[in-house]
Amino acid sequence: MSYLTQLQSNNNTVTQKRKKEYIAHNFGKYVDPRLKKKNVHILEIGPGFGEFIEYCMERGVNNIDVIENDISVTRHLKKKYSLQNIFFTQDIGSMDNKLRTYDVIMMTQVLEHVPQIAHIKIVQTLFKHLNTNGVLIITVPNIGNPLAIFERYYDYTHKTAFTEHSLEQMVDFADLKKAKLVLQPFRIPPYSIVNIFRSVFQSLLHGLFKLLFIINGGVYPHILTTNVSLIIEKTA
Repeated sequence: MSYLTQLQSNNNTVTQKRKKEYIAHNFGKYVDPRLKKKNVHILEIGPGFGEFIEYCMERGVNNIDVIENDISVTRHLKKKYSLQNIFFTQDIGSMDNKLRTYDVIMMTQVLEHVPQIAHIKIVQTLFKHLNTNGVLIITVPNIGNPLAIFERYYDYTHKTAFTEHSLEQMVDFADLKKAKLVLQPFRIPPYSIVNIFRSVFQSLLHGLFKLLFIINGGVYPHILTTNVSLIIEKTA
């Protein structure tokens, strides 16, 4: 099964809508004001089936570049969307001379597939290509949640997982200048009764996890959602 076939088997109109709801709930306050700018430029790394592309286009933005490393997905994107540039590469860090500057750079569920030795260069390269007041959003599995061990090893291509602390360390090692850092949970959007109940029970579960961490002693995570997001804004 190709990666595109796998994406197609897991996506339909309902799941695409649900994924865009997650984008709006978790990142709308960072993304939406920038999408309203004149001549806004967007870059997405690993666009999957295109939910963030659609999110931007539904808000009138078409000046979008993507980086993808699967040829079948690259061909699909070319057919489905009118994109400015589609870069096909296995090495994000090598794109320095090809990328433009961007107001929003989105990378969801990608960095865990990349060997750790390349992480700092990737972050440095992407941050370099942010416009002033631009934002880089990176979402990865959060091994701070004990149940996320399944997420880590469910996919054979996963190289690592992260905690809020290791993400902060990564940014420190990257030595970014004029960077404002935010770490946040990847929350369930409260757009349906089912999701509201899921959020309530998730909070109870996370409270139990935190209690167990405290009893165990030592440091414990503050973010316990299955995924964690790193938000880096380039300040003036």
